[in-house]
Amino acid sequence: MINMENKYFLAAVLLIMGIYDMSFYYNRRHQPNNQRGLKAYLILGIILFIGGFYALFR
Repeated sequence: MINMENKYFLAAVLLIMGIYDMSFYYNRRHQPNNQRGLKAYLILGIILFIGGFYALFR
């Protein structure tokens, strides 16, 4: 069983990493190099962000 302090820490880390990955995609989307690799940051950011909300409200 996970205690409350670890739950909030995990949720905060997941939310921050999700927002960071999505902002990385948003800031680099108009650069012509490596457009295919940027989609991975968007997908990973969305997954981490949703996981953070799930960990927070579970």
